[in-house]
Amino acid sequence: MDQRVLSTQEALTSAQRLQQILAGSLTGDLRQLQQLGATLSSPGEWDGPRAQQFRAGWPDESRALQQTITNWRRCRSKPSRSSRTS
Repeated sequence: MDQRVLSTQEALTSAQRLQQILAGSLTGDLRQLQQLGATLSSPGEWDGPRAQQFRAGWPDESRALQQTITNWRRCRSKPSRSSRTS
């Protein structure tokens, strides 16, 4: 069975821009958040009551950031597949 595929110029442009954001600044910003959080989670870098509170929650936050990065990587290829015309 033939499937209809529709991709307007606006959709193609939007898909390209989404790819640029996912491949560029967003992924880099998420990685930077991980690095900064890792620094702040070190008692040798930051200590005290607020630092201890941060460290208690950081493992879950770090895992969530890593999962988000993984999900963005998967999304990165989806727009290019869906933006092809047949």
